[in-house]
Amino acid sequence: MTTEEYLFDNDWKMARERLAALERDRDRATIRCLEAIGVTAGWHCLEIGGGGGSIAAWLSERVWATGRVLATDTNTRFLAALNYPWLEVRTHDVITDPLPASQFDLVHTRLVLTHLPGRERVLKKMADAVKPGGWILVEEPDFTIEAIAPEVGERLINLWTHGMRVVGLVQQQRGMDVTLGQRLFGMVRNLGFTSLASEGQTCMFEGGSPAAEAYRLTMEQLSSPCVATGEITAREFADFLALFSNPSCVMRQFLLMSVWARKLTI
Repeated sequence: MTTEEYLFDNDWKMARERLAALERDRDRATIRCLEAIGVTAGWHCLEIGGGGGSIAAWLSERVWATGRVLATDTNTRFLAALNYPWLEVRTHDVITDPLPASQFDLVHTRLVLTHLPGRERVLKKMADAVKPGGWILVEEPDFTIEAIAPEVGERLINLWTHGMRVVGLVQQQRGMDVTLGQRLFGMVRNLGFTSLASEGQTCMFEGGSPAAEAYRLTMEQLSSPCVATGEITAREFADFLALFSNPSCVMRQFLLMSVWARKLTI
């Protein structure tokens, strides 16, 4: 997938702020899963699509100097700021570039496969990088549950519905799989893993809240491609963005489905 196709390139002027908002909103769920797996000192971990680096940093602190963390992304500008001697940062395209086979106690990715063509093949590549007895943790979205509360009023509901419809159109044009979270458990199970577990995270949130800020910045990055569809004007999209700063708006965020499982020992 080229930079032109990917909707959320790290070169965007507000990319660090957007990633930080997502980290504040979603890291608790990811860390809960990593703790359930039992990540500990000495592990070798692979973080694919490391983004802003918060989970790569958490893993680095968890495995400590006896372990190793490899964090990859197509754009590593934020990962490169992390300072752990046992952390390696690598520019890497998981679609086309190889991964070391059977090398890692943990392979983790979050909100990556939903954007990728050939995502089943990429997941198989990630699974092959897990050593026997090691773990995979994959976290992907189901956007179909996003909603605005009915009590906020017809005008705001119509504005939200129109904006989200255009966002969905752009997601479809760029090849995103907006229902991937629904199939994730089965996809991991079909790779022959054992000890499967899963959880889903969502919540209701008010405009102006941390969750709303993650949405606002995400939607702001989508502004140009959404207006380019001709389905919404720049003014209409600006009004749509303002909903995420409006405390009278109550919305439901997308479901982040986390699936983790252990690779059979030989």
